[in-house]
Amino acid sequence: MIAVELDQKNFEPGSFINGTVRWSHLRPAESLDIRLIWYTSGKGDQDFGIHSRIAIGEPGESGERAFAIPAPAWPHSFSGILISLTWAVEVVRLPGLDAERCDIVIAPGGRELSLHSGQNDTSNS
Repeated sequence: MIAVELDQKNFEPGSFINGTVRWSHLRPAESLDIRLIWYTSGKGDQDFGIHSRIAIGEPGESGERAFAIPAPAWPHSFSGILISLTWAVEVVRLPGLDAERCDIVIAPGGRELSLHSGQNDTSNS
């Protein structure tokens, strides 16, 4: 079992994402990767990227580790009519498929940008 606990789920760009990963009854692993990832969802192809990664070498059957990852300046979390971009903290056992993910928001004010109604449009009409 892998669990991710975060101090909060909404972050300003440049702030720190603080949390703890705990694991127990883990099958033998070379490492656990704590990753800050982004992914898109909606119409069209789904994109995915790893922004940063912390490797815990030879984690053992159980344990815990605190972490702090700086939130990037860009891109911001957003939700639109056709596509959305979501950030997440993900912990993956390597090799293997065991993983746990916790979605977060990285944007000014810690609020996901909404592109549905044009409310974030800053252009002059």
